[in-house]
Order: sequence, then C-alpha cells, then structure tokens
Amino acid sequence: MKHRLLYILPIILLSISSCEDNRLEGMVPDTLYIVQAGVEDVFVNKKDYADFTISVYKSGIGDVSASAQIVVDSEMVDKYNAQNGTSFELLPDVCYTISKTNFELSPSTVYRNSTITFDGTILSKYQSVGVKKYILPIKLVSNNDGIEVQEKRDAVLLIPVLESSNETYLFPIIITFTIFLC
Repeated sequence: MKHRLLYILPIILLSISSCEDNRLEGMVPDTLYIVQAGVEDVFVNKKDYADFTISVYKSGIGDVSASAQIVVDSEMVDKYNAQNGTSFELLPDVCYTISKTNFELSPSTVYRNSTITFDGTILSKYQSVGVKKYILPIKLVSNNDGIEVQEKRDAVLLIPVLESSNETYLFPIIITFTIFLC
C-alpha cells in the first residue's frame, strides 16, 4: 500500500504542476464601440421632439476602466458626401441637444447611453417636410491609451427627416365624441 502511494504521489504532483490556466485564451482586450453605428434616419415631427439613443459599449476581457466621449465631427460630413455623391450639410447645433457626451465605464460596466433630442419646431425653420438636407455626425473617441475604439463602429450619422404634424386627426375624433354625447 505504501509503495502504491509512492508511485501515485509523483503522478499527482506532476499533473498538478502541468495544469495551465486557459480561461483567458482567445479573449480580446477591451474595446469601445457604438451599437447604432452607421447611417440612421431620425423621423422628427415638425411640432414635437424626437429622441435617438446612442449606446456606447465596452467589450473584451473587462478588467480595466474606460473613459470616452462622443463628439460632433464636421469632417465626417465632407467625407460622407464625397463617398456617396451627396450634398448634406452639418445640422445646426440649435436643432438638437445631447444629454451626455462623456462616459466613465468601470471594469464591470458594459455600456452607457446618451440621448440626442431633435427639436422639430426649430428644424422646420431649416428644412422642409420629407427633405434630407442635414446630417449630424457623431463620433466616439477613447480617452484611454490602452482602449481602442472599433474602427467600423466608431460613428453614427444621423439624418433628421421632418414629418408633418398629425393635428388633422384630432378633428374627426372630437366630432365623433360630440355626436355620442347628444
């Protein structure tokens, strides 16, 4: 029995020392990206507001904090126009508000949101209903040296499309309601 233990003990010690921790194999370092990256139409009622939510995500191992910001990048308008044969103009800053431009993500935080609110009343002074004249280019920028922004998911181009108000639908409802009261 003692002889068996003498043979088994080195085998156990050898197998314990040869085990490797492979849990992080294939994992990528933390990166940042915008979920809604690409070109998005935002439909805005000319007498109301329209919200567009931008989600900034952190993916990867998740062992570091991240600091990032979203900025309006006017250079993207010219680049987009040249690539697509369009003639968009930068949306005037009086037509929208951005709720949050700076983001702090702890190691355990996966995402943060920001809301861009378009003002239909002000927008209607700049463009007509159904016309696509302006574009709002939002770019994600990392404030950390070690955390990169994914190249193909670093920006969203928002195109506000003005819609007419639905006031004409209220009149038949009021008439119908009045008839039932009589």
